[in-house]
Amino acid sequence: MQNFGSCRYTVIIRTSCSSPRYTRDQISLSFGDGYRNQVKIILAKVYAPRLDDPGSRAFERCSSDTYEINGPCVRQICYVYVHRSGPDGWVPESVQIFSHSSKAVTVTFNTHVPESIWGGSTLYSKGAAAPTESLDINLIQNFGSCRYTVIIRTSCSSPRYTRDQISLSFGDGNRNQVYAPRLDDPGSRAFERCSSDTYEINGPCVRQICYVYVHRSGPDGWVPESVQIFSHSSKAVTFTFNTHVPESIWFGHNYCNTI
Repeated sequence: MQNFGSCRYTVIIRTSCSSPRYTRDQISLSFGDGYRNQVKIILAKVYAPRLDDPGSRAFERCSSDTYEINGPCVRQICYVYVHRSGPDGWVPESVQIFSHSSKAVTVTFNTHVPESIWGGSTLYSKGAAAPTESLDINLIQNFGSCRYTVIIRTSCSSPRYTRDQISLSFGDGNRNQVYAPRLDDPGSRAFERCSSDTYEINGPCVRQICYVYVHRSGPDGWVPESVQIFSHSSKAVTFTFNTHVPESIWFGHNYCNTI
């Protein structure tokens, strides 16, 4: 996380009228910009233990809760994610964020937030890769098994070699997800500049791939050009990156709401 000073944010979280009357769910929030400045607030820790206590009346049906949050200064907020864990199925209506350092944003949800997975919106232009704070890498709805051919092309603007650790995740809008950890292997010369690496991956059967994310951690700043995925269970897809992948955050494309 890059940090350019400290700023104060006013966050208004509105709970949907379709949400349970009370909730014991634990709610977290993350938002940031395209410059790797990220504010991550675990509300359950900031306001604990009252967030998971119906007596506190936080996140009640049709309610509005306001939080004052300090964090690194974000130039322009371009993604907002919420995280819910608990038995009640809390449903957010919207999240508004106000700050002197960034233009005010409003993200509308009005939908169920899956348990223990970050859900939200990226405010990037269509076609651009964007971050997602996290993925539930244990998420498997479909118990079938399918084989995927994945071709990862490394950009010619990438370092000549990389020691970065690279992982991949992709799936469909039905919560079927394939997770491929640690594709990197310095001894194999994988992910060299201007190279193409092919992997055969087994995983649950995905109906139509509509998102792909890569995860990079390490000192070298590996830059992917594109990811192609072929399978008998899903139409072939190509996702173009050609941009730096922030360290230690899932980054990529999600078109599940547009197909």
